[in-house]
Amino acid sequence: MNEDSFFLRVVLNAVLGAIGGALLLGIIGALLAGFTGFANGAIFGAVFGFIGGIGMLSVVNSISLINRVFNFYWKKEHGDPPAP
Repeated sequence: MNEDSFFLRVVLNAVLGAIGGALLLGIIGALLAGFTGFANGAIFGAVFGFIGGIGMLSVVNSISLINRVFNFYWKKEHGDPPAP
């Protein structure tokens, strides 16, 4: 994976997490406290969603790395993995 692709994945996950968190907590805040609750919930949701989006990306990348390592050693010991 090159740097441009990785940067695009980081930005996309962070932005989508921020938007999703802002909408979810904003709606809950609007139901509880009207427009002020929506604004506060949207801000907190954007911050938490941004952090969560980056965190989820790191989990996905680490799983991908582990999968590549296992495939490398499987091919080294047993040849190509069986087709599903």
